Formats: sequence, C-alpha cells, structure tokens
Amino acid sequence: MCFFIFIFSIGMGFVTFNPVSIAENFKKSGTFIPGIRPGQETEDYLSSTVLRLTIFSGFYLSFVTGIKYLEQIAGLSSTITFGGTTVLILVSVSIETLNQLSARDKTRQITEKRIKTLNPKKKNSKNGGLLW
Repeated sequence: MCFFIFIFSIGMGFVTFNPVSIAENFKKSGTFIPGIRPGQETEDYLSSTVLRLTIFSGFYLSFVTGIKYLEQIAGLSSTITFGGTTVLILVSVSIETLNQLSARDKTRQITEKRIKTLNPKKKNSKNGGLLW
C-alpha cells in the first residue's frame, strides 16, 4: 500500500507541474533563474527540483499511511493509534504556529529598531513596541 502511494505521489507531482511548459514560459517572458540559462538547462533544473520534492513528499505520505500499521505491529491498541489525517493536521498546525511565532519575533525586532532610531537617547528601552 505504501509503495503505491509513493509511486502515485511522484507521478502526480510530474503531472501537475510540467517543467517543459514552465521553462518555455520563462523563456518567452524573459524570466530566468539566477545562475541557470534559459531553455533546456532551466527545464533540467526544474525537473530535478520537482523530483526531489516529490520523493520527499512520497516518503512522507507513505510514512503517514503506514503509521497505523506500525502502531498495530508495535502492539498499541487501536483506540490509541493515530490516523494519517491526524498526523497531517498536527504537522500543519505546528508549522503554522512556528510561522506565526517567527513573524511575531520579526515584528518585535523591527519595532525595536524603529524605536531606537526614533529615540536615540533611550538605550535598552523595554517598551512593548507597537503591537506587543
């Protein structure tokens, strides 16, 4: 089962993302990837990038699919096992939380720099900033 999911995810990655047409559109519009020549070299670069991403996502989806079976092999009861959807939700929520914390920290740093430039006399100001 996990093998089929792995193969299907790689196939769907290449079906949904067509590097040939994207490289052609880049060439027509004059867009380029820094360090890579337009045309065949861009197509090869995009293909290798899609392949790396789809292999990683295929392993991830195969792992998420196989978690339930691995937990049953380990002897955990079926009431405690995590399904694939549960793991996907947990991972996406944790990534979103980390992104929000990172954005909050960047906002705090920018606010502190702005306060220091506006009030150069006050060093080490512990003002909460504009937002917090």
